Order: sequence, then structure tokens, then C-alpha cells
Amino acid sequence: MPEMKVRKIDFQFTDDIPFQWNPGNPYWGNFINFAAFVAPAFERYFIRATRAAMPRISNAAIAKDADLFCLQEAQHSKHHLAHLKMLTTKNPALKDAGLAVAKSYENLLARISSRLRGHCGALLRPLCSICRRQ
Repeated sequence: MPEMKVRKIDFQFTDDIPFQWNPGNPYWGNFINFAAFVAPAFERYFIRATRAAMPRISNAAIAKDADLFCLQEAQHSKHHLAHLKMLTTKNPALKDAGLAVAKSYENLLARISSRLRGHCGALLRPLCSICRRQ
């Protein structure tokens, strides 16, 4: 199996990008704008859940892939956050929406963490040697 590689992405979000940045396909532009609200919190959730499961991963190759996965998700999140900052700077009324989405994922992680206590749950079960034995 080829080794995972963390791709370094370098998107730039300048102050002169309009909210409707894709006039040829505004539906796609709106979808990507929407993703900027959801993706950072979702990726942070994935990273935290994966990191919580890593001590239970007995296979060194899988543990390395899990770590690389977290690093890649952090790259994605960095750029989604930059896009979100650009959107909320130009449209301050949207800031509360971004905060609400982030809070919802924090609440989800807290609920799941308290329920799972001894294992990782369906999302991370393939990575967890303890869960695979259950």
C-alpha cells in the first residue's frame, strides 16, 4: 500500500474576492462558501476523534496513516478557516453562523466521547485494535 502523503496547499484569500466569486456557477460558489462554515469544525472533530483513538491503534503502519490523516485534515481546515475569515470579514452577520456550527461539533464530540468511554465508535473502529476484537 503506498504511503499517505500530506499535501501542502497554498490557497490565498485576498480581501477583493466577492461573496459570489463564481458568477458562471453561483450554485457551486455558494456550496463552497457553505463548506467554509462546516468544514473547519468537522475536520477538527475528525482530528480530535482520531487522536483520541490513536493510543489504541496497535498496528504501526495504521497509526502512521492516522497521524498523516490528521495532518492532512489540519491543512484542509487551515484553508477553510481562511476562506471563512474572508467571508465573515466582508459579511459580519455570518460570524455567528460559523460559531454555531463549531459549537455543534464540540457538543457532538462531547456527547460521543462520554458514550464511548471504552472504545472508538463506528467511525474509527477499523483503526482500533481493541474495537476490532469486540
